[in-house]
Amino acid sequence: MLSTLAFLTLYGCQNNFVKDGPSIGDGTETNEYGEVVDENGNSVSTPNHDWDGDGYTENEGDCDDDNPDANPGMDEEYYDDLDANCDGLNDFDADQDGHISDNWGGDDCNDLDENINPSVEDDPTDGIDSDCDGQDDPRFIYYVIQEDFTNSIGASAMDVDVDGRVHVVFEDGGQLWYTNKTMSLGSWRTPVVLDLDYDGLLATGGLGQQLDGSVDESYRFHIGYTEMDESGNLSVQYAYLPNVRSVVPEWTGPFEVEGATSSGYSLTGHYLNVDTGSDQLPLFAYYSENQNRPVAYKFNTVPQANQSISQAYREELDYIIDGTDQSDGAPMGLHTTLATGGNNMAYVVYLDETAPYATGTNPSTQHTSFSSGNGAFLCESKEVVEPGGISHAAAVRPDGNLCIAYQDMESGALMYGCQAAPTACETWTFEEIESNIGTSAVSMALEFTSNSIPYIAYHHVATGTVRVASNIGDEWDIATGAAASGKDLGQNIQMTIDSDDRFHLTFFNSTDGTIWYAMGR
Repeated sequence: MLSTLAFLTLYGCQNNFVKDGPSIGDGTETNEYGEVVDENGNSVSTPNHDWDGDGYTENEGDCDDDNPDANPGMDEEYYDDLDANCDGLNDFDADQDGHISDNWGGDDCNDLDENINPSVEDDPTDGIDSDCDGQDDPRFIYYVIQEDFTNSIGASAMDVDVDGRVHVVFEDGGQLWYTNKTMSLGSWRTPVVLDLDYDGLLATGGLGQQLDGSVDESYRFHIGYTEMDESGNLSVQYAYLPNVRSVVPEWTGPFEVEGATSSGYSLTGHYLNVDTGSDQLPLFAYYSENQNRPVAYKFNTVPQANQSISQAYREELDYIIDGTDQSDGAPMGLHTTLATGGNNMAYVVYLDETAPYATGTNPSTQHTSFSSGNGAFLCESKEVVEPGGISHAAAVRPDGNLCIAYQDMESGALMYGCQAAPTACETWTFEEIESNIGTSAVSMALEFTSNSIPYIAYHHVATGTVRVASNIGDEWDIATGAAASGKDLGQNIQMTIDSDDRFHLTFFNSTDGTIWYAMGR
């Protein structure tokens, strides 16, 4: 019995059709297949004829019309040296990333993933050998942002925009500088000085961090900083970059949020925090030494150049009996930190050394939460833990619960805890993460991944390193996030977590006077 191919060949010959037949004749006649034939009826061009009987002609994409196992209707099987589906792609490059599988003489160590090949820039924090160099990922990378900037007092503000770009403002040589990097592993742009009018010394003279910032979803980078004038007066100043995607960054400001000029308060801006909520408006929290109170201050709009600030609210957050300060001068708002939550709720955590109720002598960490959405307090001067912390970090977990990390003022231990529920002002559960991380206040930051894993970055004073604690399940993992022999790394830590759940840190190398950056998971 004749095979299909033999039958078609015989049929073609009987009908004077020969594949790749004689030379072109007058080109005026066509056969029943629509093919041009010569004066003898032989096909001059055969792309409309299915010579191998697989249902596809050359015009229909059959790349080998002598082989019925090669046509556009076939499923491709890689590594058999046959272009079965006629797509013209390399049969030894299954993921079509331009690199042949290393099992067939190429250099692609994973030919099933187009994002893994020697042309990919490796992310050393994800545990994947993306560039096929055979080297293990270290999990953390860290380095100085700019080696020729060595005259910083340590202040920096850092955030990540919705496209994953990292933005940093830092102090060096008495000026504020801005830089960014467009990719998670890209190089930093050359820092440019912020073109702002300074009346004194920046990010100096106060307690705690005195520079902070936040990038909103409209690509604006809002920063706040403490300024000290020649008379020693402190003030809170604000400026913003209207568009972080600009080729030439032009900052707007400064605007005095609070100080001797605007309010008559001359010692304000300790422990300065800046954040933005879903309304993309700047929110500040700080300790005012004049009022001896923690303060939350929010804008009503983002001011334009030469405009005055439109204030949504300014709230002094600690509780005062009958409107009278009976604290005998003891601080009520040290170690202030800020987090924002749903409905643009402002959560401010601080140490009150006069608890209870501004008359006692039992220090405690307290918190106040206030919403501009309904103009009401959710929790007002509520105790979190006694005796309290000498440093705090706060973040709102994705489920809406406020959580904090703090350094216990008696034991020096690093502690972590969360509310029992978003409305449980005084019901908290705490656990110890590491004992005695320092005898004086330690810089720390707290953030959550998208699946609610807490990350705490903190300065481990005894070793001069940055440590990162993360919790998966019921266990805490403590790792060294940055270390350098003979250097003290970790003061003034800033942290954010991007949409890929990769964390970014800036911190101070006090030994060299430089600002460093770290990234990891």
